[in-house]
Amino acid sequence: LGLVVGFGAALVGTLVVLVVKPLGLDIPWAAWIGLFLANWIGNGGILVPIPGLRFVGWTMAAHQGAEGPTILVGLVAGLAMALGQTSFYLTAAAGSDHLKQSGTGRDREGRLVAAMQKVKAAIEGFLHDHGIPTIFTLSLVPNPFMTFASITAATMGMGFREFLAANFLGHVVLGLILALFGQWLLGTAL
Repeated sequence: LGLVVGFGAALVGTLVVLVVKPLGLDIPWAAWIGLFLANWIGNGGILVPIPGLRFVGWTMAAHQGAEGPTILVGLVAGLAMALGQTSFYLTAAAGSDHLKQSGTGRDREGRLVAAMQKVKAAIEGFLHDHGIPTIFTLSLVPNPFMTFASITAATMGMGFREFLAANFLGHVVLGLILALFGQWLLGTAL
C-alpha cells in the first residue's frame, strides 16, 4: 500500500514539476497531491472502499477548478479516477478464472445479495450489448455502479485496451466537467 501511495504521490509531484511550475501556475503541492490521491483512492486505487471519499474527490476537483488551471485540474482528477477504477479491472481480470470456477454466489440467501445479482445481471447485459459505450457512460456519470462495471468487464473478457480507453475518456470528461463547474460556480480561472 505504501509503495502504491508513494507512486501516486511521485506521479503527481512529477506532473507539478514538469507542467505546473514552468507555466507559473500557483496551486500548492499539497492541493495537487490531495486532488490526485482523493480521486485515485476514492475510485478504488487501493481496492478498499472508503465511504464518501469519491464525493470528496469530486468536490476537490470542483473547488480547485475555480482556484487554478481548470483544464489541468480536470485532467489530473480524471486521470486519478481512471487509474483507481483500473485497479478493480486488473484485480478482477487476475482472479476471473477462479470466479468462473467457484460460481457467483447465487446459492446465498438475502435481499442484498439478490439485489446485487440484479445489478450485476443488468451491467452484464449492457456490457454484452454495448461494451465500450457502457464503460464510457458509467465513467462519465457520477454513480456507484462503475466499480461493478469494472469488475464485470474484466470477468466477461473485455480487452484491457478497450476498457482503459473508455474508462480514461469518461473519467477525464467527468473531471473536466467538475472542474469547469467549480470554475463557473466559484471563480474565473481557466
